[in-house]
Amino acid sequence: MRTPLRTLLLVSVTVAASVPSLAEAATAMPQFDTQQICRTTANLGYTDEQDYKSCVADEVGAKKQLASKWTSFPADARFRCSAEAQIGGDPSYVELATCLDLDRDASDTFRGPQVR
Repeated sequence: MRTPLRTLLLVSVTVAASVPSLAEAATAMPQFDTQQICRTTANLGYTDEQDYKSCVADEVGAKKQLASKWTSFPADARFRCSAEAQIGGDPSYVELATCLDLDRDASDTFRGPQVR
């Protein structure tokens, strides 16, 4: 017979083993379908072919920019923003880059001016 405490412990260990650590999850830049968000928007009738191409170019550009400076962002910001960029639909490198930039700017503001 399993006690509730033993069952809770077993479930906790199983869940913990199946979830990657924060550092591991934030190490590699997430891989998104750079065209999917633009296809979804186009399928809704909000854009024409030119807007679709511009959207794809923006996504590809944001991905390249992020790839070049991914490790310069704190791991917790990478993890949080990666999760946020995937909420509510197709993930977007533009949203991910915006989140990371805002996080960096907020951190700089919070720290205030450097005293020398």
